[in-house]
Amino acid sequence: MVCRPAEATRLHAKSKGNQRMKGLRAAHRGIYISELRLRNFALVEDETVAFGPGLNVITGESGSGKSVLVSALGQVLGAVAAEGCIRPPADVAVVEAIVRLSPAAQAHMRELLRGLGLPARALPAQTLRLRREISAAGPAGGVRSRCFINGAATPLRALREVGAAAVDVNGQHAAQTLRDPDTQVALLDRIAGSAGAAARFGGSLRRLRALEAQAAQLAALGGVRQRTGLQAMVDQVTKAGLQPGEERTLRRRLRRMVERRAALERCSLVRLALAGEGGAGGLDDGLRTVETHLSAILGVEEAHAALAGEGGAEAGADPSPNPETVDDGAATAVEAALADVARARGALVDAGAKVAAYAREFKYLQLDYDEAAARLGALERLFRKHDCAGSEELLQRVRGAEADLDRWFEMEGARADTEASILALRAELAATAAALSCARRVAAGQLRKAVEDCLADLAMAGSRFDVRIGWEPAEPEAPGALAVPAGLAAGVYERGEAFHARPSGLDAVEFLLAAGPAEPLRPLSAVASGGESARVMLALKAAPMAAAHDSAAAAMAAEATVEAPAGSTPGMCAANGAADAGVLVIEGASGQGNLLLNLAPEADGLFGSADDACEPAGEAVGAPILVLDELDSGVGGRVGGAVGALLRRMTRSPAGGGGGAAQILCVSHLPQVAAHAEHHICVQKAVSADGRAVTHFSALDAEQRCDEVAAMLGLGRAEALQLLAGAQA
Repeated sequence: MVCRPAEATRLHAKSKGNQRMKGLRAAHRGIYISELRLRNFALVEDETVAFGPGLNVITGESGSGKSVLVSALGQVLGAVAAEGCIRPPADVAVVEAIVRLSPAAQAHMRELLRGLGLPARALPAQTLRLRREISAAGPAGGVRSRCFINGAATPLRALREVGAAAVDVNGQHAAQTLRDPDTQVALLDRIAGSAGAAARFGGSLRRLRALEAQAAQLAALGGVRQRTGLQAMVDQVTKAGLQPGEERTLRRRLRRMVERRAALERCSLVRLALAGEGGAGGLDDGLRTVETHLSAILGVEEAHAALAGEGGAEAGADPSPNPETVDDGAATAVEAALADVARARGALVDAGAKVAAYAREFKYLQLDYDEAAARLGALERLFRKHDCAGSEELLQRVRGAEADLDRWFEMEGARADTEASILALRAELAATAAALSCARRVAAGQLRKAVEDCLADLAMAGSRFDVRIGWEPAEPEAPGALAVPAGLAAGVYERGEAFHARPSGLDAVEFLLAAGPAEPLRPLSAVASGGESARVMLALKAAPMAAAHDSAAAAMAAEATVEAPAGSTPGMCAANGAADAGVLVIEGASGQGNLLLNLAPEADGLFGSADDACEPAGEAVGAPILVLDELDSGVGGRVGGAVGALLRRMTRSPAGGGGGAAQILCVSHLPQVAAHAEHHICVQKAVSADGRAVTHFSALDAEQRCDEVAAMLGLGRAEALQLLAGAQA
């Protein structure tokens, strides 16, 4: 695979490309943070910190609050807010950043903000004012934010977009991210200028996966037998008129009907017990018998009482007792018993009437029971047929079947278009992946040289750095696989195969490091110590600036066709010196045509336009503002001077070159780094009048700076002046 610039693009690459890069460099170097204002944020009560372009170093005692600045900057750039960032007893913490813009940067920033939907009054002139107010969400905890750009309310996403475009924030553990393969790919794409192409590859890959999922659904419903079964289920359930929870309602109804039938049967038994059969044999009949006997007893007693009264009148006053005289108390007891029996008969009559009323109120019809039982049986057979537990599950499956059938009919009409789109996307992705791999392999060589040069400056001379790039073979039908024709894959594999596709392409990227000339290259995460990781990270940040020394050669290469070396095999990547023209020609294997690829971004960005392409390392542009929070942690004083010199060089792009940062904000504990600063901010912790800890920030003048560097050295002013003079020379 021979990579060379397209002829049509080569004709105007010199004039248009040079003009674009001049504007790009002007926009890149024309943006920096001039002020950061904090109110009631963490340990800060109310402070304004002034910064300038170039290298800004922030120093102070451990625990004084140096990282508060980095945290505050992250908040105003859209980072997730922490509840503890609000300084009690305040309710709101405010962070505001003033960003200075050159005319070229203003145009690019206006374009970005206009694309985010901000009103015209929020579009920047000479400055961009970013503001975020963080307040407690309420008793339940949490925080909420209000965001503003140039006074206009805006969503948090807008701050994040501006932050991602303008600022590269690296926390205290940023060097650990070097172990992340995605981070390594992103760094390599920054050198290659292929980040836009990689992002478009990811978007196309997502579209391909969505289309393949549609095709899989269509294939799953493609059988006539399956569609017939789904339609039959829909028709059967529709005909049955099934309602959600109907089977439970029927079961409750049948259970109640059975209970009513049993109750009515008992009512009949109660009536039989009370009244008997045909009026004989019941409780009422027994009470009538009792009543008859009691009445007879009472009649006898009354007769005896009458005879006794007549006999006493005839005999006169005979004081001797008569044994046949009737006791009035006994007769009274019989009368009372007779009255009780009469009341009991009345109570039984009332009870019988109530039971009869109950039976009349709740009737039982066997026909209703039979109909409900038949309906329930039909539903249960329907559930068993379709292997469902109940009506809700069956209705849900019916809705899914209807959706599947509708989707099948809809997709069947677009089957040809879907299949054609899948084939076109696969071909496009294969070609784009090959082009990305070509650009990355070219950039890998440039990155290797730039990083090794920087490592030599950082007291790691003799160390070797390399980038391993490979494709992971996969089965053609495996999920996530992408087939690549032999003509495109020849630079990596001898035959066309399927490879595992990632959102960034087919390349599996791994950084390798050999800490000494005789040491073998091994994965960076396995060999780099803390200090080495920090230096490698710094070298990677500085690589675009270091590679900018070759920008003149890259511009010359943009005007000439770069062919593969003699004897190279088809599919081999040659240096794409004109990649910034935006078009890459991949020359296929024998018998195959050439493929023209546009690696340029599809839309203008903050620091690039649609003319930007797979830029060479010399023109690669990163974020114009670089924030480093103790990236030199683990680095000793002997290397500190080299680190400081490198940081300062990163803010000073070579003549006509690019890639350096317009501004670096560096939190450091090394006096050798602080000595190279163009602006020095000192952080101090004090105790306020109310006994609370508070952090202050001070921009140091020459005298104060000498005192601070002397304190960091632990030596006198003479040594500090000597260090400062040597750093500024």
